[in-house]
Amino acid sequence: MRDATIRSFLRGLEVLKALNTNNYLTALELSRVSSLPRPTVYRVLETLMKAGYVVRDEVTDVYSLTEKVTHLSCGYGSSAHVIELAKPLIKEFSEGICWPSYLHVEEGGAMVTRAIFRSPRALGYPRIGKRHSLVDSSPGRAYLASLPVDERQRRILASVDAAQPEGQRGDLNQLNGLIRDVTLLGCGFRDGGIVPRTCSISLPIHDGNDIAAYWTIVMMSSVLTVNKAITNYLADAQAVVGKIEQMVASHDSPSSAAELH
Repeated sequence: MRDATIRSFLRGLEVLKALNTNNYLTALELSRVSSLPRPTVYRVLETLMKAGYVVRDEVTDVYSLTEKVTHLSCGYGSSAHVIELAKPLIKEFSEGICWPSYLHVEEGGAMVTRAIFRSPRALGYPRIGKRHSLVDSSPGRAYLASLPVDERQRRILASVDAAQPEGQRGDLNQLNGLIRDVTLLGCGFRDGGIVPRTCSISLPIHDGNDIAAYWTIVMMSSVLTVNKAITNYLADAQAVVGKIEQMVASHDSPSSAAELH
């Protein structure tokens, strides 16, 4: 019974894929495209129509997708696509240097952990979905450095106000100087702070003109200073980011999409 349920679900996905590739098909055409028996296609279509994902034109007997199918892809955007492509290369790099890595995205004024690459040297790991401060984390600082100056100042003031009580906001001039250094280096960095006894560097990964994710490498300060980490790893990590961005561009290009179909 369990295998039959899974098989039925997979058949439903095959029909959705067939309509997504060639919308406006009859049941017979869908049967041919999906390589499924016509009675099975009819049952799947009845289910999809009841769920609101497919409609049937009674005059032509043609089936087509509804706007509701767009909701199925809401959780998979540019960042998820880039992270999926980046994972194998970052995993290989992290294993080579034997330090943990993370992938972060900016969401709602914080940097959110979306992927973890483990290492025997790690002191601990954040949970997936953990939110990190823009001003105190290396991916947050890389994000701030990417913003226009006015927007950057607004975000910095908002983050500092939210993170610290009145009268204990630190030196904004010092923070702005740090962000300028981040801009010059092309990577965010942190020494201590939100994770004691560690330092980190964070590189942006672009999808076209937009930054889709931030790759953060975390090290123990007793083993490696942030300056030494930048000297040892930044150039090689930037080369990996370049490869990831080429992969992203290749997957997004019209010629690549045509080849996939």
